Amino acid sequence: MGNFIKILICSALIILSGCNSNEHQGVKTTTKIHAEKKKPELISYDRYQSLLNDLGKSIKVEGFQFKGASTDTQVTIVGKKQSFGKREFLTIGGKMDGKETNERVFFENNNTNVVTSLDLIYLEKPMDNDMLYWNQSVPYGLKNKEVLSSFDESMLVYKNIIFKITVLNLNDKTNDEPIAVIFTEKLVDFINTNLK
Repeated sequence: MGNFIKILICSALIILSGCNSNEHQGVKTTTKIHAEKKKPELISYDRYQSLLNDLGKSIKVEGFQFKGASTDTQVTIVGKKQSFGKREFLTIGGKMDGKETNERVFFENNNTNVVTSLDLIYLEKPMDNDMLYWNQSVPYGLKNKEVLSSFDESMLVYKNIIFKITVLNLNDKTNDEPIAVIFTEKLVDFINTNLK
């Protein structure tokens, strides 16, 4: 029994000395420092407005001419229900202030049977630079498939501007490549050159 008591006392001393040595060690804590997120850069409203004529002068597609842009003030009235209760006008603040957020640039081919419009939609919040949509022209059971084939569309976003390209083609078969593809590539080139 004497050995048992000696082992018990030695064990207790080892445990107590281990606890005692932990008291002198500092408690380590780690603090995560979050780097400040850089605010995304937005295109100003004034720059957005100046893009209309810049697009018309800069985008050159063989056989097409710039026909004009919606540079005059025209405010679009919408019902609050259609805008999820946010606005009554398609303007920056949703009020009748003249700062419309939808603009359009027109191009027409020499034969006047193809019209291309570039819509610019201004947002107050940034988005990723990306292709948002490309029309697939799948008839989905439509009887008059030719009507659908006269229409092509794509949509891009750059920072806080959505660019929508719409082509109405009334039977022009002179281009092997779809006209919307050509205009989309020219628009991306314009953005990379003028808005970076």
